Amino acid sequence: MVLIKLAARMREDQYMAFGLSGEQGRSYMIGGDVVVAYYDSERGTFRADDYYMSATAQVRHLPTTTEQN
Repeated sequence: MVLIKLAARMREDQYMAFGLSGEQGRSYMIGGDVVVAYYDSERGTFRADDYYMSATAQVRHLPTTTEQN
């Protein structure tokens, strides 16, 4: 078993992420597994969500926020 602990002092408008490569021996986003930690203002608590990376794309903000661009 591998235990990975994320710890940070974050504001409510920040997030952090950790991911493992989708391929052995090199950095490759597709097929990777990523955890994103953020503050959920609707629930009033910090959360961590797990994502499987099936493609690459630039993200402007977390999909779970209600923030307007």
